[in-house]
Amino acid sequence: MGIFKGLIVSIGGLTESIVKYSLMALNNFIKEIAGKPNAETVLISILQHANRIMKEHHNSERLIVPLFKTLEFILGREEFAAIQGVQNVITEMTELVSKEMENCKSIMRLTASTGTVVCLLGLAKDKEVSKKLLDMAARLLFDKEFPKVRKALADKFYLILVAQTEDHGAITTTVAERISDFLCETDWLNLSQDEIPATKEAYENLFLE
Repeated sequence: MGIFKGLIVSIGGLTESIVKYSLMALNNFIKEIAGKPNAETVLISILQHANRIMKEHHNSERLIVPLFKTLEFILGREEFAAIQGVQNVITEMTELVSKEMENCKSIMRLTASTGTVVCLLGLAKDKEVSKKLLDMAARLLFDKEFPKVRKALADKFYLILVAQTEDHGAITTTVAERISDFLCETDWLNLSQDEIPATKEAYENLFLE
């Protein structure tokens, strides 16, 4: 766990070269593990370590921000999507990420969380977990203080939705198509506070079948 924590801090490094080589090391490790018989056990263990770090370092900007960046990198990989036992870990991770976002006013942490929330949405098959993640995504999407957080969430959410080819969690293919169009048509950076309530209501109506 100490090695994984050190890698997370490196991924959140101040220099581009440190981040680049840290991600490369993580990428090579996952590729190497994926072909081995114990791949599922090791990959799930990585996510469990991430959950443990969130528990032990709740609200620690120094670790949570790079952890979110690391999770965005690994949760979006096909190796994790193929793991049968990943859903239980995702359920716990969703709760922990939600706690990190609760009453959060840090633009760094909220921006970093966008990729983690969206990647979890792409993996979560349980409808209740998916609904909780959608609520978290909506909070970021309609944040009144940070337009850049709205834009970051919208861009990443769109990429997940356009790749969806079947009903997934609480998002049907019909709803996914509606939301992706809505995300493209809305100017998230320049959305005024007066426009947010009506825009949010229009977004919520997209889920009505």
